[in-house]
Amino acid sequence: MPSLDRLAQTCEALVEANLGRNGVQGLHQTVWNATSQYGDGASEVAVFRQTMWMLMCWLVTVRAWVPETAVPEAITWIERRYGQQAAALATTHAAILDLQGVPLGEIRLDEDQPERIASWAQLLAGLCVTQGDGSVSWLRQFDPPEPDAAMLAWLEGRERPAWQPRPWPPDPRQVPEIRRKLVAYLDDPDTRWEHAQMADGGLIRLIPRADSFGLAGDLLTDYELHRLQKARLYVVDADMCQVAARKAARPRTAPLSAHRVPAPFGFLLFSEPMPLSLPGQSGGPRGEIVAASWGRWDPGEWKDGWWQVAEHGILSEPKFPGDAHWWITLYEESADDGEPGDRPQPPVEPHQPYVLHAGDILAQAADEAQLPYAARAVIACWDLITQERIGKPLTETTTLERKPSKARADRRRGIEDDGTVHLVTIRGRAAPSTDQPQAALPHQRSTISYQHRWTVQEHSRSHCMNPVGHADGNCNHEDITILEFVKGPAGAPFLRRDIVHILRKIDP
Repeated sequence: MPSLDRLAQTCEALVEANLGRNGVQGLHQTVWNATSQYGDGASEVAVFRQTMWMLMCWLVTVRAWVPETAVPEAITWIERRYGQQAAALATTHAAILDLQGVPLGEIRLDEDQPERIASWAQLLAGLCVTQGDGSVSWLRQFDPPEPDAAMLAWLEGRERPAWQPRPWPPDPRQVPEIRRKLVAYLDDPDTRWEHAQMADGGLIRLIPRADSFGLAGDLLTDYELHRLQKARLYVVDADMCQVAARKAARPRTAPLSAHRVPAPFGFLLFSEPMPLSLPGQSGGPRGEIVAASWGRWDPGEWKDGWWQVAEHGILSEPKFPGDAHWWITLYEESADDGEPGDRPQPPVEPHQPYVLHAGDILAQAADEAQLPYAARAVIACWDLITQERIGKPLTETTTLERKPSKARADRRRGIEDDGTVHLVTIRGRAAPSTDQPQAALPHQRSTISYQHRWTVQEHSRSHCMNPVGHADGNCNHEDITILEFVKGPAGAPFLRRDIVHILRKIDP
């Protein structure tokens, strides 16, 4: 391991990059180049562990020194500089540390990710600006002591020689195998017992009325197995994840309906994890969601009814408005350490179920008590995939078919879906350069003769499906997404509006 001082200098460079204009570019290579100079044969795993450890020690110590409002202020700074997605990631990775006071030794560190290092570096940059003197040297007063023997073994990668970081996202062709392992995992007696214990402890929001929590756990498991066995498989790439994340943060402009759900049963994997809460939402759930399953659901299938479980285990009888319902289960990355055991260990595990109803209008920001931000991101993916059904296609899909022999093996395990993976991406997403000639723009309903070009920001729109009957109210509207585009005649000068914010102190 390099000396503490040299390791701190490497981390200083990462934080300094975030204080500059361009942020962290090529972080993976940046960290590797910065640490390979030590020449001590450290593996890439050890490089990331050491960098994470230094940044984490700074964060934990700074958190104990600054006021309670410091982290939200730093995240607000990140949002202004890098955007909502970066702020959401910073919130998630700050939550991993549990900045409310969990001892450093209890924090799980085996999930080494360049993304996490970037978020921690951005968070520390925000703290330098909002709480320090604006320079990275301010952090050096929080340097940790030399690590003990156990921590040093972990930092040098000596405690588990065969361990390698699990890549995320997995190869899309592995999604049918993930589903197969997940089905086997859920059907295992240990998992059923765990679901019964979670129902007994009030950790599942919606449970069937049953004579015992064991029966309730079995029913919940059977329903989820049924959904997974019938699920059409989707993988949304990183670009689409980012569009869905932005869309999930905006109000949805039309009620939920069956034709905006891409399949009756589905399993969707995010190439980039989605945070459970939006930045700045205090008291919301923390963590990241990497996948989700859904299925049409009839609450009347269980004749004894259902219980809604509120905080402190308080039970109430839920209402199920509308004539169509969908059960969504969010999945987080499995915390299993990869050790062999009797129970199958898929890379994802259930987090929490939620129920949606036809006619739901998600007009406001995510209500953490009902539907978290990650679940809204699932609905955003639905909207993006099905936008072609209303004549406004936005995505394109590549299918990866399962081998017939493996599909037959799936059917022997009760899986009814054929295992075809639908890889979804945003159509023609490459951003046009403002310095290059522009392609012909679609017809714009306007008689104005524009003299400039400008960028129209990505937004949602309530699109009228019957403009002729709009004035009489004889129409229906659909929620559509308009991606960022350049408007104006080709060849016209590009209009840039530089906004200057003037801050004045108001005397009382």
